Amino acid sequence: MLYNNENYIGNHIDNVWFSQQIPPASSEAPNFTLTKHVVGLTEDDLQLLSGKLTFTVQKSADGSFTDPETVMTYTATNLGSWTPNGDGSWTLSARISMKDQAPGYYYRIEESYAELHGFKLTATDTNDAVQLQSTTVAAFTFTNTYADTGRALKLTKIVNAPDTTGSFTFTVSYTDAGGNLQKSVILKNDESTTITGIPRGASVTVTETTTDGYTVIMKDPSTGTVLAGSSSYTFTMNDDTAVDIYNTSTVALPETGGIGRGIFLYAGIALMLTAVITGCLLRRKYGKEGD
Repeated sequence: MLYNNENYIGNHIDNVWFSQQIPPASSEAPNFTLTKHVVGLTEDDLQLLSGKLTFTVQKSADGSFTDPETVMTYTATNLGSWTPNGDGSWTLSARISMKDQAPGYYYRIEESYAELHGFKLTATDTNDAVQLQSTTVAAFTFTNTYADTGRALKLTKIVNAPDTTGSFTFTVSYTDAGGNLQKSVILKNDESTTITGIPRGASVTVTETTTDGYTVIMKDPSTGTVLAGSSSYTFTMNDDTAVDIYNTSTVALPETGGIGRGIFLYAGIALMLTAVITGCLLRRKYGKEGD
């Protein structure tokens, strides 16, 4: 069955529906129309929001709603499909039948779980309580405006060297609405810093400028994946990001993969044995000649 370009499975005659979305409510009174406007989100963001954005129809014996009773609950996904608008905003509209609800009581629709990570939310609504009658047709409108607050970049320095007391300088550069930005960061071994407010989608470059005597590898701390085998790493800032920067001294380290002291010990023993053998051979040679 097809309705509003959405596929449904059910019995049309008995008005039985099986779908993630609620069936379209009859225009017969009483009913509520819920209209939701969203500004500032991409389609991907909107899908994340839809699964958790929740609307509850609440009931109260009077208009104070001091102790409301929830009679129906819907997520935005249940209510239908979003329609894109020419200004980049989105609209979702659904009719909710109130035929099964008790008349004489007061009803309203409440929105919850509208927050989205990385965004500042400004919400407005038209949500005055309505006393339900058999002829009631009421409209509830919600508008959420989302402003991107940026993402966070965490940098951690890890040094593998005989002396780990040095300081290391980085530049973090990216472009935002104000133009190209560059921040300077200084870290010591096991130190971390977090840069916030980086626009999502920005191209970010992390560069270590003090690398003399070190090889540099940058890794994802959560997976150990090597992000860059050099002192510079460029990526797109899609979400909060963490980078571990490993500096390893190019001077060989004893007991940790360097040549260590063993080779010198063995070389000394070899020289001593050579000297003893040579002495014995000389004594035998000249001893026989003396005979």
